[in-house]
Amino acid sequence: MTGNSPRMISRTGCVLALLGVLALMQGCSGGSSSPDGVVKKHIEAARSSDKESFLDTLAKQKRSKTVDMVMHRMRGDYPSMMKEHAKKYEGSYTIESTNVSGDSATVKVSFGGQRTVTFECVKESGWKISNIRL
Repeated sequence: MTGNSPRMISRTGCVLALLGVLALMQGCSGGSSSPDGVVKKHIEAARSSDKESFLDTLAKQKRSKTVDMVMHRMRGDYPSMMKEHAKKYEGSYTIESTNVSGDSATVKVSFGGQRTVTFECVKESGWKISNIRL
């Protein structure tokens, strides 16, 4: 016997199983609990050049060609793509309206009171952005 008791191995196994479940839950909870929340996360990720958080806000399954193009371009020239995207979100912003209908929502955001961007969101492991109308 190596000195490890069955009880010690059992506790270690339980701890590892619990950590695995928590990691899975963290991975699955990438979406936000509200359409407003995912839009705010998206804007802040673009401003801070946080690629992982930025991509996490975008829908994986139900997404528009616009979002698909953004995701494709992010795989290539990431730094210039983030700078370009962040410029669209400069200045202060206000969420003007949020309309939820079942598993879809529309969030209108005003940037500096001069430009409005519409985010279309879907429920996909939480709320994700499926389309962006600039």
